[in-house]
Amino acid sequence: MPNCSPGQVALLIDFENLVRGVGEQDSVRCEALTRLADQYGRVLVLNAYADWRMKDVNQYQSELYRLGAELVQVMGKRYGGDSFKNAVDVRMAVDAITIVHTLPHINVFVIVSGDRDFIHVLRELRRHGKTVIGVSPVDSSSSDFATLCDRFVSYESLAKACVPAHESNGASHNGVALPDLNAVRQVLEELLSEHPNGIKGAMIKPQLRRRLSAAFDERNYGFLRLVDLLRHLGDTVRVVAPDDDGDVIVFHSEAEAPRPLITDCRESLRQRWIRDSNLAFYRYEADAERRREILRRLYAAMSHSQPFAWSGVESRLATAPAGHADARLTLTILARYRTVLFQNRGFVFEPHQDEITQRERLCRLRPDIVSTEDLIRVYETGVAYKLLMIDIEGKAPTPADLALILGLPGEDPEHLDYCQDILQQATRMEASVAEEC
Repeated sequence: MPNCSPGQVALLIDFENLVRGVGEQDSVRCEALTRLADQYGRVLVLNAYADWRMKDVNQYQSELYRLGAELVQVMGKRYGGDSFKNAVDVRMAVDAITIVHTLPHINVFVIVSGDRDFIHVLRELRRHGKTVIGVSPVDSSSSDFATLCDRFVSYESLAKACVPAHESNGASHNGVALPDLNAVRQVLEELLSEHPNGIKGAMIKPQLRRRLSAAFDERNYGFLRLVDLLRHLGDTVRVVAPDDDGDVIVFHSEAEAPRPLITDCRESLRQRWIRDSNLAFYRYEADAERRREILRRLYAAMSHSQPFAWSGVESRLATAPAGHADARLTLTILARYRTVLFQNRGFVFEPHQDEITQRERLCRLRPDIVSTEDLIRVYETGVAYKLLMIDIEGKAPTPADLALILGLPGEDPEHLDYCQDILQQATRMEASVAEEC
């Protein structure tokens, strides 16, 4: 995590340069870029530039749309033979400087390029006091580009952080070798033998960098967070989350944690449901009041006029000034809510819009969604559906389980009836999807 206060972020991606740099041996992990940008604050601008007619880039349109990106069309020009020249760097440069003057509150620019032609823009951004984070594949990065960034990150290191944990134990991913975790295990064994009563999670990384390597980075092992790496090493360490939501405590796997630190088993089960159903990826808000307030604001924006475009919804909710009730609704969060609603047919696109980017397409709420409560029900049915797709301790979720996950009082008969109802609806949805397949 960068050592800076949360900012207002613009993420600009030269997608053609990125695809060329990665090459045919691997696919682009778009989410790795948005995760990096999210570390620096609210992502207010997320633009991906390319000639989207080209086959090697247009395959990523759906994923970028899901992540909330604006797909900026930049026409390329073909010369003799197979050479192909585009104006992506020019368009990105113009947009970056335009943002400086029209959106002066944006103070962090994440530039995915590596093109040496972009260094003049980097100088201009820094001259205006902006923090510049550069990202590029190693083989297509200019040293001048990297030098002018406040922080430069290779795309490869970000991509490794998106590798599933089971692939990261000294294995390889798409031909790229990942470091062996045995050395990490050995250092942790030594460290925890010196702290039989446990050690705070915040103290682990400095010790790993001192004892193992000054360049230690959990992302090089395929983990976005150090705590994920530690939990993966369950044969060596045990990670305990305290009741007060503070820092985790790390013990040797054979040590017994003090009883006050052990979390309630029902809460632990809730965390497993959320983790294994991948709800965290969808920025699931476990607090029912906060989640439903977000959905209320979404309904107000979506029903403001029919038909509507998602770009309009985003402009209403994701550009609120600091301190406003909508200020924490970033483009990424809105994109995740949109995805769940779309997956559950909460809205439908108007016909004959294939040439328009999905964020700009006109769409309508499903006819039976006529209130905030209807939209909340659609979203929470989507949550129930995702829970039905996984197996926790060999059982499907019960109404009481769902109430726990939705943050509803499980002892309230009305809430249990509601959860029973949407579980049945999610089950019918599951059967319908199976028939379609």
